[in-house]
Amino acid sequence: MPLVPTQGYHEPMQAGTTGPRGADFADAHRRHWTDAELLYGDKRWPNADHLYGLSAECGLKAVMRRLGMPADPPREYRKHVCELWPRFEDFARERNGVRCLQLLPGGEPFD
Repeated sequence: MPLVPTQGYHEPMQAGTTGPRGADFADAHRRHWTDAELLYGDKRWPNADHLYGLSAECGLKAVMRRLGMPADPPREYRKHVCELWPRFEDFARERNGVRCLQLLPGGEPFD
């Protein structure tokens, strides 16, 4: 019997891999969020918190990819979520992604 739930996951060789179109940040966002929810429900809050942050980072990068970020992101976008947020805001404004910004909380949500 597996030690971790496998329902809803992709095949192990596919999960988290980088293909010709780059990393699948949207998939990574969903997987990390699901795992964080499991840990949170089990009262393993520090690990859940870490995965929520990783999920948020992947979610921002998924939006950036939709707005035109290259499949192999430049070094300036290979940051943790607290450092990525200001770059995300600038990137979204430059790429006509103001609507995305309006859907998100103002200020510094990862401070």
